Amino acid sequence: MIATKKNCLLLAAIILTVLSVAPLRAEMSERDWRGIKDSVAQQLAGEEERFVIAGVERCVEADCEGSAMLICDAVASPPADTVELFRDWRAALRALSEAQSEAMANNNPVMMLDQETAELLGRMPDLGHKLTTRLSIRVHGADGLAEMTSDSAVGFIEDAGLRHRRSWVVKGDCAWALGEIGHESSIAPLTRALSDGHPVVQSMAVESLAWLFKEHGLQKVMDSWDKIAEVLGNTYWQVRLSALNALVALENPKAIIKIIERMPQEKGRMLVEMEEALNELTGEKGYASPEFWADWLKRHREEIENGTFRRNQGQNTAQGSAGTSAPSNFFDMPIFSKHIMFIIDISGSMEAPRGDNRRGPDTAGPGSGPARPYLGGNRLNQAQEELIMAIRNLPEDTQFNVIIYSSAVQLLSPRMLEANARNKQTMEDEIKKLKPTGSTDIFDAVELAFDITGTGEFDRAYGQPIDTIYLLSDGTPTDGRIINTSRILREVLYWNRYRKIEINTIALGGGGGMGGMGGMIGGMLNANDPRMQDYGIRPRNSRFGGSNSGGGRGGRRVGGGGGDVMRGLAEDSGGIHRSVP
Repeated sequence: MIATKKNCLLLAAIILTVLSVAPLRAEMSERDWRGIKDSVAQQLAGEEERFVIAGVERCVEADCEGSAMLICDAVASPPADTVELFRDWRAALRALSEAQSEAMANNNPVMMLDQETAELLGRMPDLGHKLTTRLSIRVHGADGLAEMTSDSAVGFIEDAGLRHRRSWVVKGDCAWALGEIGHESSIAPLTRALSDGHPVVQSMAVESLAWLFKEHGLQKVMDSWDKIAEVLGNTYWQVRLSALNALVALENPKAIIKIIERMPQEKGRMLVEMEEALNELTGEKGYASPEFWADWLKRHREEIENGTFRRNQGQNTAQGSAGTSAPSNFFDMPIFSKHIMFIIDISGSMEAPRGDNRRGPDTAGPGSGPARPYLGGNRLNQAQEELIMAIRNLPEDTQFNVIIYSSAVQLLSPRMLEANARNKQTMEDEIKKLKPTGSTDIFDAVELAFDITGTGEFDRAYGQPIDTIYLLSDGTPTDGRIINTSRILREVLYWNRYRKIEINTIALGGGGGMGGMGGMIGGMLNANDPRMQDYGIRPRNSRFGGSNSGGGRGGRRVGGGGGDVMRGLAEDSGGIHRSVP
C-alpha cells in the first residue's frame, strides 16, 4: 500500500514536470497547414486590419515552418497597390497643406479648393484606411514571429528568415523576433548577422544578442562579446547606439575602454549617450567630454584589464559637475542633438489663452543678445516664442527643421537647415506667420518626421537627417490616418526599433492625448471610425532603458502631467515628457 502511494506521488510529480515544460500549443503538421494556408494568406492580405491580425494569430497557433514562412512572405511582399496608395496619401496631405497655407495667408477660415484637389481630399478617408491596412502586416507580422516556439518555426526564422534575399525588413524583424523567443540556438545566427550588409539587421542582431543575455539569462552570448564590441565602430549611428545599449546590458567592464576610445569621434546626442552609458558602467558622474574620460581611463585602465575594477556605488560627481550643460533648450528641455526636428501643433485649440502669465516682451540686458519676443496671448504664441528662442541658441553645426500640423501636415523648409544666422532668421520669420486652425493630426506629423530619417516603408536610405524630435501639442489626436492612442504608440514603437529617434514631448496646457476615445470631441468623430479602433493589438514591448525601447539610455527623462499619447511617445523612445501650463 505504501509503495503504491509512493508510485502515485512519483507519477504525479512526473506529470507536473512534463506539463510545466511542455509548450502551450502543438506544432501543426505540414498536411494540416497546407489545408488552411490559402485562407490564412487571404487574411494576411485582407482589406481590414482585423483580418490581418486574425491571420497572424492563426500562423502563431500553427507554429510551424510554413506559417513562419507565410508571415515573412507577407511582410516582404505587401499588396501591389501599397506603393501607389502611399504616394496618393502623401499627395493628398500636400494638397491639404497647400490649401490650408493659402487660407492662412489670406486670413480666410475657409479653404478654397479646385475640383481636382477637392476630389483628392475627398478620397483621403478611403486612402488612409486602405494604406493603414496594407502596412499593418509589418507591425503584426513581427510580433507573430516573436511568439513562435517550435523548432521548425524558429529554425526557419534563424536560417531563411534572417538571410532573406528580397527584404531587409524581414531580416530585421527576424533578428528582433529571435531576441524575444529566447532560444540558445539563435546566438550563432545572430552573431553572423552582425556582419550583414544592412544596418537595420546589424542593429537588431546586436540588440537581440544582448536581450538573450539580459532577459533570458543565456551566458553563452558572452562568447560573442568581442564581435558585439566591434559594432561600436559601425558607420551608422543607429547601429552604434544599439551596440552601446548592448554593451551596457552585458555588464562587462571592458566595454568602458571601448566606449571611451570611441568618444572622440562622436558629437551631439551620441556623445551624451556615451556619457550616460559610462556613468552607468562606472558609477561616476562625468561630462560628455572625451578629454575627461580619457584622463579617467588612465587612472583605471589597469584595474579594468586585470579584472579588479569595481563600479563606484557612491555615484560621485566628477569635479563637482552636475553633468553636461546644453547649448539650447525648448520649454526647459535640454537640446544636445545636432540633428533636430521640431513638430508644432497649430490646431484651433491653440488659440486658447496661454498659461504662463506672460504679458509683454523681455528686456535684453547688455551683451545678452535679442530679447525674447512677445507675439500675443494664446498658446500658439507661447509655443512660437519658445521655438524661436530654441532656434536662436542652436550651435552653428546643428541641422534643424520644423513640421507644423493641424488638419494638415507641413514642413516649413523642404530640406534640413544649417543653424547659421540667415537660416535662423528665415525660419523665425516663417514661425511668426503661424495662426491656429483646424484639428489635430499627431500621427501623420510624426510619420513625416520618421520618413525623413530614411529606412522608411519604401526606401533604402539610412542617413542622419534627424535623431531627435521635440513634439508639442495641447490636445488629443482628432484627425489623421490613425487616431487611436494604442495604435499610434504601437506604430511608432515599431518604426523606432530601426530609427532610434528620441522623442521629447510637451503637453501644452496639460493636454497631450488622453486615449483613443478621448479624441471624440463634440461628437465630431464617430466611435465606429476605423481610425479610432485598436483591434485588440498586442501591448507595446520595450527592451533597454526601462520603458525605453527605441532610442537612448532614458536617463534624462523627467516627470509631469499630460496624456497617454505624448507621455507614451517620450517614454518609449527614452525622451523627456513635460506638461506645461
